[in-house]
Amino acid sequence: MNRFVKTLIVAIAIIAINGCAKEIDFSAAPNNKNCNLTVLQTDLGVLGNLEIKFIYNTEGKLIKAVNGTDFTDYSYVTNKITAVDQDGDVGEINLTNGRATNSKYTYTGSSDNETKIYTYNAEGYIVLVKSYANGVLDLTSELSYTNGNLTQSKTTYEVDGSIEITKHEYTGNVAKTVYELFDPLSNYVDYFPGNYFGKVSKNILAKTSSIYSASNGVKLRDDVITYTYQFNSSGYSTTTTLSQLMNYYHADGSVSSSDTYATNFNSTYSCK
Repeated sequence: MNRFVKTLIVAIAIIAINGCAKEIDFSAAPNNKNCNLTVLQTDLGVLGNLEIKFIYNTEGKLIKAVNGTDFTDYSYVTNKITAVDQDGDVGEINLTNGRATNSKYTYTGSSDNETKIYTYNAEGYIVLVKSYANGVLDLTSELSYTNGNLTQSKTTYEVDGSIEITKHEYTGNVAKTVYELFDPLSNYVDYFPGNYFGKVSKNILAKTSSIYSASNGVKLRDDVITYTYQFNSSGYSTTTTLSQLMNYYHADGSVSSSDTYATNFNSTYSCK
């Protein structure tokens, strides 16, 4: 599944494991009225440091994100937000009563497009995401919640019937601020900053575990990401460490290979 705005978690994982460059996600700005994330920095080892800077308008809305010569510009009109990157690729979300109902990404020089449609429950949480590639259903994600947190998902891939089951675990602490890098909802939606996807999980994400299986039930891969945090005196995370273990399996259930990585993310805020 390719998205115009890819999650930074996936980008870092691919860089760390495969050693190849990947488009960096610029929508990591936090959804918080009092503090805005201004800089997100991480060390990619031999690939150097990644530093994304976020620029806001006087209303506190993100209008630009910059990493070296790469950037994404955000613009806002009634019931629509548009993002355009340095290559001219365009993403947009359409809103109803302030919530995203669908999103679409188109690519410069290509007729390809990707669309997502979002369904909410009565409590205001996204419970169903249908993803389309060029108008054809690509995958379906069903989300479930417990005590105000997104705790489990089931994603079915139309191309081969494979299934991914993901479980999210949380600390007992209430999240002071939520932005894409540490918001599990970002794995399912085309994330735009600013609380446009209904209610977010109320507690701090601690662990994400996924099992990817073939249509016949044979496990192909599992993936565990753990999160540890350092907070400032105001309760905002200034350093977050992601540790990931990925196992790949043979048909007989034995492990064929494993990959691990750990990355620190440093966050700087501007607070009113």
